[in-house]
Amino acid sequence: MFNANWTIPDACQLVEGELHVWLVDLELCRDQFQALWKNLSPDEHYRAERYFRLADQNRFVLMRGVVRELLGRYLSVPARSLEFKETGTGKPFVVSPRFFASFNISHSQDQGIVAIAKAGTIGVDLEWMDPALDRRMLTKRCLSQREREALRALPEADKDDGFLVCWTRKEAFLKAAGMGLSLEMSLVDTALIPGQPARLLAVNGNEEYARQWFLADLPAVPDHHAAIAAEGQNWTLRCWRWTA
Repeated sequence: MFNANWTIPDACQLVEGELHVWLVDLELCRDQFQALWKNLSPDEHYRAERYFRLADQNRFVLMRGVVRELLGRYLSVPARSLEFKETGTGKPFVVSPRFFASFNISHSQDQGIVAIAKAGTIGVDLEWMDPALDRRMLTKRCLSQREREALRALPEADKDDGFLVCWTRKEAFLKAAGMGLSLEMSLVDTALIPGQPARLLAVNGNEEYARQWFLADLPAVPDHHAAIAAEGQNWTLRCWRWTA
């Protein structure tokens, strides 16, 4: 579970084999907006100002600002000194100072998640249970046959939650693997059995490749679901709330 009472140390330490996961309540960060804005790069300012809706602009600023603060603690450097680039699929990484670790971020509405690991590649996804979500249409397009059958077997009252659990697991893996939109979501096959741990079953029919990945659901807040994926196995999850 997330430890809401955990006190953030002066220097965060990554340990081999651990996945550090931080839940961020952006609403609680609003009084830090100006300070976080000042730490962003000119490119991040430009990207923020391109959002049409002010709420989306503010969420971008708060999330990127918190990511800078958090990574700055791990690296023991000022947040504004970090320089980022993105992969071809839009996955950010630190180029200065050199950061021999992986991180990934996701946010939905006023909630965000940051995942960090010392080695390997990781991906995280957080989704809000949108009442307007067209589950039936997305199920046909994005779920594998095995996932559709598992979802069909759930009680009607659990189907929306079941779909979102499945979606976040698939998205987390695709982000971790750096596949983006290059692989159809329906070709990522996950276990969807109530009460059973998350598990990647096959990727484009390849079960051996799927066994090379760690997949887990994450604690989130009401009306949200979240998942994390990481290359390799035998990971230990450590989860906290960002309170600075």
